[in-house]
Amino acid sequence: MIIGKGGDARMMNPSDESYRRTRLVKQGAAAMPPLFRALAEWIAAHYSSPVPLNIVFDSNEPLHGPRLDVIFERKRDADSFMTERTISYDPAKQAAIKARFLELLDESGDTIAGAERLFVIFSAFEPAARREANSQMTPERIEEVEKSLSSTVIWKIRPGFGTAIIFFHTEAQLKMTEDSDFRERCRDAYMAVLGRFDEFGYFRANPIGFAFDSKENFDAKYQGSWFAYDR
Repeated sequence: MIIGKGGDARMMNPSDESYRRTRLVKQGAAAMPPLFRALAEWIAAHYSSPVPLNIVFDSNEPLHGPRLDVIFERKRDADSFMTERTISYDPAKQAAIKARFLELLDESGDTIAGAERLFVIFSAFEPAARREANSQMTPERIEEVEKSLSSTVIWKIRPGFGTAIIFFHTEAQLKMTEDSDFRERCRDAYMAVLGRFDEFGYFRANPIGFAFDSKENFDAKYQGSWFAYDR
């Protein structure tokens, strides 16, 4: 089955067509077709969940065939459609949603090629939107952060998928900042720039995760290799 890291619901990427279409829905520039809206409302009522933000039918998925992607806004809501150990999609929920979709399709009088072979999956929009926003932290924007901090102890500020890592030059500098307000200043400076790209306010409600490290540790433990560091 298609699952995400750690067995969570499928990890949507900002480059996915389903993400781009859902982004338009979130912006209010598009809406779910009536058939999919009816299914979304049924899912919310049947499972006492939020109404999915979007539902996308994909007839070109090569591994499983036609796919119905039920996209919630929040990860926790998508994960509620996994098994208790979050290692796979809940087959009973998949089957029930597929059956209801086919019923609605029949009632509408429409047909969708391959619908009877439908594979139902669950995704979350917010994590992808957060990664997309953080991807806007280009070298030029990181330089803005560094200039605002104007500190000689910082070696590098490195954005991750949904995080940021502040590197000091030495382990001594890393330790020295543990009990000071400097780390909070780093967070604030980074967020001041990132906030310009936080279209949906996700970082205001749940700030980006920060980590702190040193070039000394990077060189000694990972031989200066980002490939080794990111593994």
